[in-house]
Amino acid sequence: MSILSEQTEDAQFRKGIEQIQEDINTGKTLAKSFSKFPKIFPQLFISMVRAAEVGGQLPQILKLVSHYLQEQDKLDKKLKAAIVYPKFVFIFFMVLLVGILFFLVPNFEETFNTLGSELPAPTQLLLDFSRFVLHNLVYEILGIVAFSICYKRFKRTDAGVLFLDKLKLRIPVLGDLTLKASLSKFFRTLKILLQSGVPLIDSPDQCTNPGFYFQT
Repeated sequence: MSILSEQTEDAQFRKGIEQIQEDINTGKTLAKSFSKFPKIFPQLFISMVRAAEVGGQLPQILKLVSHYLQEQDKLDKKLKAAIVYPKFVFIFFMVLLVGILFFLVPNFEETFNTLGSELPAPTQLLLDFSRFVLHNLVYEILGIVAFSICYKRFKRTDAGVLFLDKLKLRIPVLGDLTLKASLSKFFRTLKILLQSGVPLIDSPDQCTNPGFYFQT
């Protein structure tokens, strides 16, 4: 523990390790020491360590955890790589839309006004929308800020989490990919919990949040 704390660059993680080392020196179990730091060690990890200590299989369980983390890291990297292109397309589209509405269309409007002829309905609609966006910029910024605040509060609620998760699953292609990745993570976590001796009746609750501090 002392060597690990010296080699750890993260200040929060180092402080947790030092406190755990102190608890172990006073006779506390490893699982009980870990439970003091829920932001570093999730309930999943603590349950596995507790079961391992009871069964006398701590080295084997920690080895399983190491393998589990490596597999989870590979899965997360694959998932991130799969959604990089859609994110890039969306961001590029938004930048292009802003450039058209704020810079390109106003320049064309001056040209169209000099012609004095009636414009097609789609062109006129685009000009009107660009004019509206430019003239109400302050209200739009305030609206975006208000929406961001409401969104952050909403996604912290149980109803918000459920709504956003359902929405993610309805996205074409990405929804199916997210579902498969979540199922893979769930069953992989369930497997390692059962291997570590955690009862099956308690395992599903632990599988709902299998993330680790040093993965986030």
